[in-house]
Amino acid sequence: MVVTDNFSVIFVGAGCPVASGSIGMRSFIEALELNIGDLRPTTVEGVERFESKWPFSRENFWTALEQVVQTWEPRPNIFFERSSSPHVRISVNLKEHVAGLEAWNIGLTVEPFSHFEEPQQVSVRSQRVLDLVRAWASWYPAHYGVAHSRADLDLAQSAGAFYSAETYETVHDIYWLNILGPQMVRRLGRERVLSTPAYLVEPLPPGGVLLVTRPTVADILSEEARLAQARALVHLRPDLRLEEVMSKLRERSRVLAREERRFEPDVGDLLDRIVESRPLVERPRMVAEFNRYQSPEADEWRPCEAALSPDVESPAREMLRYRRELPNRLLEKINMTELSLVPEALVQLDLHFWTEADEYAFGQPHLVRWLVPLAGAFLGEVMVRSLEGCWVPRKNLSEAQVLVGDRVYLPFVRAQRYLQSRQSILDYSLTKLYRSAERIAGVRGIQKKRRASSRSRH
Repeated sequence: MVVTDNFSVIFVGAGCPVASGSIGMRSFIEALELNIGDLRPTTVEGVERFESKWPFSRENFWTALEQVVQTWEPRPNIFFERSSSPHVRISVNLKEHVAGLEAWNIGLTVEPFSHFEEPQQVSVRSQRVLDLVRAWASWYPAHYGVAHSRADLDLAQSAGAFYSAETYETVHDIYWLNILGPQMVRRLGRERVLSTPAYLVEPLPPGGVLLVTRPTVADILSEEARLAQARALVHLRPDLRLEEVMSKLRERSRVLAREERRFEPDVGDLLDRIVESRPLVERPRMVAEFNRYQSPEADEWRPCEAALSPDVESPAREMLRYRRELPNRLLEKINMTELSLVPEALVQLDLHFWTEADEYAFGQPHLVRWLVPLAGAFLGEVMVRSLEGCWVPRKNLSEAQVLVGDRVYLPFVRAQRYLQSRQSILDYSLTKLYRSAERIAGVRGIQKKRRASSRSRH
């Protein structure tokens, strides 16, 4: 399927379900409890500013709902969440205006999408979603609704259109599950809608129609699923050509298809995060590019015989500056104070600087003066803490060293090379030097243990 994709349900209901009181949400919660299955939330949350969050139960739902109804803020929302995998988030907005019409909406997100691809559960899990949405749509009149891959919705540029007037003029795309409200059905022609070639076509009160293109959501990017979506769309929209619609759907499937990532191991985590941070349409090109990419060997090191001696007045005070003051200042300057001095933080720093390269104007003298010392100290201190290293402070920061095993490393020299451009963030990443040092230290440690074991046997 798709890397980091999730499954989304968007239900846009007509009117206000609590116009006659909170009891109007009874069918919502009953349908949720009956059909949610292994996606059951663990918490329910009322008014956000009150930070009111309770364990999920029907009783606590009514408590949260009463709080929201009584407060009735500009966007009266209730949230449900499941933090363990699969992660589930359900939002209910009780007040919305869509194309000049009073409305409300439900958003349900399940991450990862692969939850619906498990072979033994494909049919059961898709059926539960169908039953849940059918129950909501049978009780609450709907303007519109879909259930589909979130990534494909985004790629179709439809996500933001669900609450626009254009959505209710005609149908622009067909997905796995679709709810066409009475207004749209009238415009398209009720007989035409009910004769749509699809896996399931069901009338909904009071005049809407439920369309499901395939038995399960698991294969929505397959040729068969795309053909089902295209046939349904061109049936509803005779002005469209099947070949043209299929061409667009195939292109979306190509963009979303998982391409094998053969990234350089030392920087694989960083490259993965860069890819995932980019728009979907850019990802295939970036994956192909990064599959070919090989960063330069990290050469900011010397054999331990070349280690210098401290030449500062107070080595202890200078090491304290390296170990605390400079790393903390870096995190404060870039607003990432939540990071700790651990290897994973280096990947996050690399991603930050790569993403924000245009903001930093890398290579400028003023940047070198303040940022290189901070980044170099952070890198060096991570090596000290995680690789049992030791600082060798020097008056000239470019000479300052970190002793790890039988090598001394030059973190400030690495930082100088690193902070030159967006490309240099990749070529001289903090992560790469750390991983190289970690690998060498591990090999040396194994060799040392083997020699000690050999001597003990003799």
